[in-house]
Amino acid sequence: VLADSYGHLAAVVGWRGGEDDVTAMRRRAMGLLAPLVAQTPPSADARHVHGRIQSEHGWGLVFDGQYDEGLAALHASIATLEPLVNDAPDDLALALHLWRATSYLADGLRFSGQNAALLDLMQADGLPLLHRLEERHPNHARVQYGLHIAYGYLGLAQGRLGLRDGDQAPASIRRSLAYADAMAQTDPTNQKGEEAQARALSALARVYANRGRTDDALVALRRSLALAERRYEADLDNVEAGNRVALLHRSICRMLAGVDRPAEALPACEAAVRVQETATSAATSVVYLGNLGSAYAHTARLHRA
Repeated sequence: VLADSYGHLAAVVGWRGGEDDVTAMRRRAMGLLAPLVAQTPPSADARHVHGRIQSEHGWGLVFDGQYDEGLAALHASIATLEPLVNDAPDDLALALHLWRATSYLADGLRFSGQNAALLDLMQADGLPLLHRLEERHPNHARVQYGLHIAYGYLGLAQGRLGLRDGDQAPASIRRSLAYADAMAQTDPTNQKGEEAQARALSALARVYANRGRTDDALVALRRSLALAERRYEADLDNVEAGNRVALLHRSICRMLAGVDRPAEALPACEAAVRVQETATSAATSVVYLGNLGSAYAHTARLHRA
């Protein structure tokens, strides 16, 4: 129970910044669980909690740029959780924790540019797991959210690998958006539904941009930005929500600059800097700092133009 509490507290603190405290809490939790996991036979509950916290620890390392250590922790977490799910296929919470560990691994592969491995992970593991859950739990919000994320990863990997025959990437992203829309329609008060719609619209904008449909891409990005801003304004302490808003401003800036519309692009880049500075002031993640540096660089280029 104490280890579980450390894990949950780390998750809450993590959304407010404070990465050093979060890492210490998660290491403390895993240390408390280690003797229980090492028992013969091991405690299934202890393995479940250990696997969940280990996945969150791995994701934190990945997000801080420590890819090798983070990916190793995520693989170990999945190796712990997967047999538990096979032994208890009706345990929805357990299966969703396995999916979360898989999604964190997908993030690590995405951040480190391992697109072929990301594609394989979604096709072989992520989507089959989620569709099995969908059969058992139709219209379940967390399952729908998982499918939204998984199809987004799939479309991203397909696009980066150039698998455009038969419009694979756009089709995957439209499925991602469909699951996001379903969430929002089922429960308009579910903030995750809005977040999912914003993410899918942003991905769709990239598809349009790759096909030269700049105006359609800008419409999708601005719809995504409006949703993300509403989420951030409701909780200005949420640094990840602020980071998402800043990235969308920067995407609009880059798209306009790319089609030689610098006067329209500059306000978007300046907005990206303002929001990213606020979000980064509450956290020290290298990802946030890198995003802020990029926002400065794009703004400087536009001033020069």
